[in-house]
Amino acid sequence: MRLNNIIIKSTPLYYFFDCVDYLAKKLWLEGNTGSVTAILDYEDIYPYFEDHYNSKEYKLGYEVPNLSDQYILVTGNNIPLRNLQKFKFKIHKMIGIIRINYKGDGYKILWGFKDNEVEPTRYLELHLKAHNHAISKNEMHRIVTHAHPTNLIMKTMTDHMNDEKVLSYDFWDAMPHIMEFMPQGVGLVDKYFSKESWDSVAEQFLTKDLIVLKHHGLMAAAKDFDEIIGVYEIIDKAANISMKVRKEPWAYTPEFLAERAKNSNWDISPEILAVGHQPKPKE
Repeated sequence: MRLNNIIIKSTPLYYFFDCVDYLAKKLWLEGNTGSVTAILDYEDIYPYFEDHYNSKEYKLGYEVPNLSDQYILVTGNNIPLRNLQKFKFKIHKMIGIIRINYKGDGYKILWGFKDNEVEPTRYLELHLKAHNHAISKNEMHRIVTHAHPTNLIMKTMTDHMNDEKVLSYDFWDAMPHIMEFMPQGVGLVDKYFSKESWDSVAEQFLTKDLIVLKHHGLMAAAKDFDEIIGVYEIIDKAANISMKVRKEPWAYTPEFLAERAKNSNWDISPEILAVGHQPKPKE
């Protein structure tokens, strides 16, 4: 079984191209950095299947049981993602769609990664493990991204916040509406380049949707590409506001934020809310 090239005209790939193009134009996918993976619903891609026996399976070396028999769109390794929108005629050489096996420990390539010229992103293991955890808490989960919002990176380099609860409240304080996207706050990771750290990074998606990679960028999980764009916009904006204002004390009291969340039906973390009763860090 495989997919034909008309898949590039499907609805999920339309939104994928739009999202990647937007993030690239914001310079958050600079050069050949960044990666995107998306779980594709069978109903969206079944018209593009064609008969073909594909015997080659790639073993993962780990298991992602919650992704059993899932179809996943994956960006290629070392590919400038800004080029995807411009060069659709050779898109099958830059991205691919894989199908996870029933056990969740291997996959087959259904489309793309033409003639093994390009491999899946080198962060595939981290992405799949993040998907595996994220979908366990939210069956609507579909997207995982890794990109580099400028103001967010600047904030983690200048404010030196090492407590993710304090960092989360700081974002809430800068833009209370961000609580909708991160009601349980953000994860904060210092070491993330080595594969040895990827399990601990991915496990954070069991409780959170946004993982700040200190001095580097953001990993985010969402239900669709529109939400992903909103997440990146609002966290970068909150980081910018926070650095420029630096009000002392906090701009909003915990009581105000609690009432704001209650009125909007956001189930926010009481542990993060309690940070507002502490003095604001001066850095």
